[in-house]
Amino acid sequence: MGKSGNNIYRTSAPGMIRSALKFAPVPMAVLEGFDLVLTYANQALFKVWGKDKSIVGKQLLEILPELHDQPFPNQLKQVLLSGEVYEEDEAPSYVVKNGKVETIYFDYSYTPVRDDEGLVIGVLVVANDVTDRVEARANFEKSSIEAKQAQKKLEMTLGAGRMGYFEVDLNSGAITGTPQFRTTFGFDEEEDLTRETVMNRMLPKYRELVEEKLAFAFENKTVYTAQYEIVWPDGSLHWIKTTGYAVYKGSGEPITLCGVAIEVTREVQADEKRSILAAIIDSSDDTILSKTLDGIITSWNPAAQRMFGYTEEEIIGKHISTLIPHRLLSEEDHIIGNIKQGKKIDHFETTRLRKDGSEINIVLSVSPIRDRSGTIIGASKIARDITETKKVEEKQAILAAIVNSTDDTILSKTLQGIITSWNPAAERMFGYTEQEIIGKHISVLIPPEHLFEEDIIIGNIARGSKVDHFETVRVTKDGRRINISLTVSPLRDGNGNIIGASKIARDITPQKLAEKRLRNYAHTLETINELCKTISGELDVERLLQIVISAATRVTGANLGMIFYNSRDVNGDLSRMHSFSGQGSLVFDRMQEEGKLDALDQLIACDEVLRIDDIKKASLDNCRQFESLFEAINMVNFLLMPVTSKSGEVIGTILLADDEASKFNLEQEEIVLAIASQASIALENARLFEEVNVLNTKKDEFIGMASHELKTPLTSMSGYLQILERVQQKEEHKSFVQKTISQANKLSALVNDILDVSKIEAGKLQFLLQRFDLSALVLECIELIQLSNSSHKIDVTSPLPLVHLTGDRHRIEQVIINLLTNAIKYSPGAIKVKVLMEVNEEEVRVGVKDQGIGIASDKIPHLFSRFYRVEGLNPGMSGLGIGLYISKEIIERHFGRIWVESEEGEGSTFWFSLPLQGIA
Repeated sequence: MGKSGNNIYRTSAPGMIRSALKFAPVPMAVLEGFDLVLTYANQALFKVWGKDKSIVGKQLLEILPELHDQPFPNQLKQVLLSGEVYEEDEAPSYVVKNGKVETIYFDYSYTPVRDDEGLVIGVLVVANDVTDRVEARANFEKSSIEAKQAQKKLEMTLGAGRMGYFEVDLNSGAITGTPQFRTTFGFDEEEDLTRETVMNRMLPKYRELVEEKLAFAFENKTVYTAQYEIVWPDGSLHWIKTTGYAVYKGSGEPITLCGVAIEVTREVQADEKRSILAAIIDSSDDTILSKTLDGIITSWNPAAQRMFGYTEEEIIGKHISTLIPHRLLSEEDHIIGNIKQGKKIDHFETTRLRKDGSEINIVLSVSPIRDRSGTIIGASKIARDITETKKVEEKQAILAAIVNSTDDTILSKTLQGIITSWNPAAERMFGYTEQEIIGKHISVLIPPEHLFEEDIIIGNIARGSKVDHFETVRVTKDGRRINISLTVSPLRDGNGNIIGASKIARDITPQKLAEKRLRNYAHTLETINELCKTISGELDVERLLQIVISAATRVTGANLGMIFYNSRDVNGDLSRMHSFSGQGSLVFDRMQEEGKLDALDQLIACDEVLRIDDIKKASLDNCRQFESLFEAINMVNFLLMPVTSKSGEVIGTILLADDEASKFNLEQEEIVLAIASQASIALENARLFEEVNVLNTKKDEFIGMASHELKTPLTSMSGYLQILERVQQKEEHKSFVQKTISQANKLSALVNDILDVSKIEAGKLQFLLQRFDLSALVLECIELIQLSNSSHKIDVTSPLPLVHLTGDRHRIEQVIINLLTNAIKYSPGAIKVKVLMEVNEEEVRVGVKDQGIGIASDKIPHLFSRFYRVEGLNPGMSGLGIGLYISKEIIERHFGRIWVESEEGEGSTFWFSLPLQGIA
């Protein structure tokens, strides 16, 4: 802007002025008259205008025609007219230099130049070129504007990027920050920002780390970067990343820290997720890969290498068809077609190729990969090897078919007893459909008294123990109880944890019934066997009848049992015998009281089996004769079984009855028939035994009488022969007499033995008890036998102990002589017989040992039987086979024992023992 003043320069000394201003650094000139003729210009002016001295004396507009449209000429004329100084700062002027118009800025002053009279004749122009200053200020202002615009843009950029700008005065700690910076750190608009308040927002574990990073950046004059976690006043946690640089003094000391801060919580979390995802991908057992829409493989995890055999370096960049069998290449077009439409492919089962050329069964899940704009750029694949799964599925299919087709019930349950599976056989067994039973407790199948079994079973299963063939009872939907056999096994999950139990149940009701029948049959056979054993040795008819009817009643379970038997004695007289079991005796007594015994007469005439299941419903046309009997007994179920002899004669009848209809079945009928057959044999044996007893009694009576009658003449003969021996003089005659006497003695001994047998059978064998020395008796017997038998030497093995006992000395002597005589008789080829004698605290034993032919083991049990002789021995040996029988009776009636130890060809030892206390 221009300024006016009253400064006046006189021209009285122009030479002096010119000399002073010629070399002034400020452009100066003198313009005179209204034509503005340049009368003076210094060197600085020439330079500014780009002119030389030739311009002096010329008019201003001639020199600088470009000033025509500029204000300067008018301003100069105004000074000439007004005589006042005019000043202006930084006024622009346009000057042509070197053919180019340049803008030059001047701080100038126009000062009037007066003559001596004070008239204004010209103007002193002083102009200071301030173009550089103006341009510098303009540049500065432009820079300031640009800086402000840049700062605005920076703030907008930082704001858009969630970055906050800050400056930290490192001396005072004060912080200047943008609003975004405050927002990032959770400060409101009024809070003071200081280094301390910001540091306090950091979690303590990061503060030392940040200080270390700052110190390193200041020391090395490098950029500072740190990432840390802060806590807002509301307690929420945020991740912050700051980047800054320091402004330093000339001395190198940092004075200001400038930088930006941004919240990176989402990025950190995203990085964590990416890390987790990467870890999952790397550690996954499933193959995970990605590919472009053109099928080029772009990623490959370790599981893919394990599955297909290719390393990451080998497969990345190759086409996916590398893994696809040629016959299945069309699948890739289908997959990519779906992916391009944004569709995901789930659980697509197919086959792929390994590096070694082998094929594997896999299941694929394929998903589109999108860029940030949502455009589909590729596909990710997850592949799982299902080769083993396929095998398992095949096995499961087979197992499922077996489970569904088996006749055994198969079900599963939890450890809490909840039913989780149920096969068709289970429905057939228990009556519940799968829909009815799944989810219910297993106790619906268990009778109350068997509920405790479930605790035992689950206890075993929880311990991992299997329960095999557990027989129990279960209940069906309709309330029936069935016998089953259970096999229960633990069910385990993929980790081996027991989560339940599987049960296989088999209906064993038929087997149980069969077992029961078998047990009953076995029991029946055992009963019949025992019956056979019992009645085979039972010869008493009354006892025999009782045994038979008791057995028949027991095996059939009848309430009533009767047996009737017609017996004939030796004279042919007929008598009826009977026996009862169960209610038989009571019914018989009642019938007797009511006078209805005549109804029983028809039983003996029954010659065929008669079984009536229910008398109330049966037709009696074929058994009308028994109507009164059935009425008298007053029961429902009847079984009549005749007892017939070998000749077919009916000798008796078994009658069984019960209050329950159909109690007797065909099987029981056959059993009673078997009992009747055994009874027939036993009764026949009893009859024969009775006849034999009668005959035997008569025989014994005859033998006794005959023996007695024979003994009288034998005694007379022996007496006469002894007299004849004494009176006979001739030796040859005496020899005949002696031989006759010997034979008479043998005959007398035989008669005595027969008499002893008769006495034994009749129970009339008498004993004369006395105290005697057994050792002396043995020696006497040896001496007596030795005198009459020179073929054998009788030795005593050691001195005989002195033994006194009470008994019949004569009868014991008879036993010893019999044993010695037999030892010599049955060892014809030997020359020795030994006599042994042993004593202990309770008894004395005497043995006679020969070196004879021995006795077969099957013959030994019969040796002491009456009239028994061992077959195969020398037939020339005499004897009736009653000596050992008599010896046995004598020893046993002395409360002793007699036995033999023998082997064929090795000889025999006959022993007897007697109690030292003797007999009473």
